[in-house]
Amino acid sequence: MSLEDNHNTFILMWNPAISSFSNDDWKRIMARYPFESFNWSVWEHKTAKEYDRCYMIRVGSGNTGVVMKGSFGSDPKKGKDWSGKGRITYYCDIAPWNMLDSDAQPIITTAELQKAIPSFDWAGGHSGRMLTKEEAKKLDKLWDKYCKNNAEFIEKQNCQFSFCIDKAVANRIEGFEHLVDYFKEFWKDAYAKTPDCVFMRTYYGDTCNLGFDHDYDSSTFRLKYMLQGAVLPITCKNLHRLKMDLDDDSSYIGWFKIASIWGNYFLLEANGIRLICDEIRFGKVTEYTEEFYPASI
Repeated sequence: MSLEDNHNTFILMWNPAISSFSNDDWKRIMARYPFESFNWSVWEHKTAKEYDRCYMIRVGSGNTGVVMKGSFGSDPKKGKDWSGKGRITYYCDIAPWNMLDSDAQPIITTAELQKAIPSFDWAGGHSGRMLTKEEAKKLDKLWDKYCKNNAEFIEKQNCQFSFCIDKAVANRIEGFEHLVDYFKEFWKDAYAKTPDCVFMRTYYGDTCNLGFDHDYDSSTFRLKYMLQGAVLPITCKNLHRLKMDLDDDSSYIGWFKIASIWGNYFLLEANGIRLICDEIRFGKVTEYTEEFYPASI
């Protein structure tokens, strides 16, 4: 059984004309991708769980169809009704894998969805409805075809998602110059500067957590993160939250990201580890001298 088969797929509905999430909000999130997170209402919350797959469908007027593929970044949580009607509403945090601006980019249209999967109502209805396994397979095939036809844009987003540090927090990371020096020497052409992202990876593989430990007394988490051919020592101090999903399914969470959260705190995510802390320090990047690269921890 593949990893995809272990998770359900949910369809999120977004109508900019009536949603509390406007078209401008969507464009802002896209501009800050992948450093801003958001949540969304899930109707079938009793069957939803963290890491389930999700597609966002724009409905209503305008260019409607698929505008996002991602996964749930949390289990459903009860929250205030976005519509103001006082309904019992559950939300999941959203971890986008790819986001599309339907006003500027080609998308899988509502008409294509209706033709390929007529058993599902793609024009509206509750947000957060679960597809059957067969429906999910058909939608994944549509998405795979879309990715092949728009490979350059999809690859660019995948690169941003793979390894990235928010420029807004980079100057607050003690020892950040160690990483900069390493990139200048070894990866001159492999990284590009963007308005909001200090570095973004342009290839895959050879990145993983080499080792880590947590000192509960001092609330310090230490991580040795493997870049291609080198090791980046990371120290995180004054932890507020630490979550580790280091089971057999953790390897698909293949990104490294440092961003801000809750105002002025650091959010670090690295191959199944997710933590929030006050301080982050980078040590000097050193060469990895072992004969073989570990795939994951």
